[in-house]
Amino acid sequence: GLEIPAPGSCDEASRAAAGFDVDGYAAGHAFPTCFVCGPHRKPHDGLRLFPAPVGERGGAGAPWRGRCMSQEELLRAAVAEIDAGRRCVLATVTGVSGRGPSALGSKMLVREDGSSIGTVGGGRLEKDCLERATKLAAEGDDAIAGYTYDSPDDEACAGGVSILLEALGSTTLVVVFGAGHIGRSLSECLALLSFRVLVYDARPEALDGIPERTGMTKRLLTNPSDLEPIPEGAFTVVAGSSHESDYEIVKNLLGQSTPPRYVGMVGSKRKTEHLLARLNAELGEFDRSRLFAPCGLNIAGSEPAEIALAIAAEILALKHGAHSVGHLRERPANPHEEGPAPR
Repeated sequence: GLEIPAPGSCDEASRAAAGFDVDGYAAGHAFPTCFVCGPHRKPHDGLRLFPAPVGERGGAGAPWRGRCMSQEELLRAAVAEIDAGRRCVLATVTGVSGRGPSALGSKMLVREDGSSIGTVGGGRLEKDCLERATKLAAEGDDAIAGYTYDSPDDEACAGGVSILLEALGSTTLVVVFGAGHIGRSLSECLALLSFRVLVYDARPEALDGIPERTGMTKRLLTNPSDLEPIPEGAFTVVAGSSHESDYEIVKNLLGQSTPPRYVGMVGSKRKTEHLLARLNAELGEFDRSRLFAPCGLNIAGSEPAEIALAIAAEILALKHGAHSVGHLRERPANPHEEGPAPR
């Protein structure tokens, strides 16, 4: 005879009246439960129970706040992570057998730092999935994970669950120092190629001139010594407006215990010779194989967009392991390779 409020009208008073505690657990039930939708594995009007925003949640195993969130909201959160240049993993329940503690289609978004939004069932299953997804977020890999629990306990029902783990966002980071003509053209080109792009400049107005794009982040850097360490697997391109600042950034990058795989610098041969002389005097030994100066493939272009294209092409060649780059028409035919169908 209990009158159940409409979906989305959850509040503590109504929840308590319906027999649920303030954290959204049904009395005597081991799983998070929405007082409108019932146990979380029963969908209601396309809604699922999801945890409160990160910050109200203490990590894996912490209690869930009982509230409904549409899957559209979760997907918007995934887009926000990608737009911010961060990687994440979308976990989707694709199969349930026995009394598995999940609903088909339930989703959870896992960020690089291990925090999450959504749920794939709670308890032991959620913990195991969260650990796997966090690792995949760092590696940028996809996976299909199967979880089977042989006996019911306080954390999971007996049964099996299959979960698709999809890595979202580019795993290859390119850091561009300088938001001038070349830096702007290069950052836009790299974003179109699905790289994660981070652009630094000391001039706020220069950063404002770079359009917002998915996977691109812009940051102010007024002092090269304030630069945080760049990951070893990243590509970096120094194309600033000051020779001295460019030098300090290159020295900082090559002076890291594990320098980025590619330290490119835009400039003339004379600028490069001067830079190498200073680096030898101030750094001594350093890994010259990681320094590309001047950077870019030799396509004989001198316009900013052409230079940007040459640099992007060099980064792509290194990313794909092309040790020598030439004209495609000069490549020997591979009898095992089929060409594109005529159109």
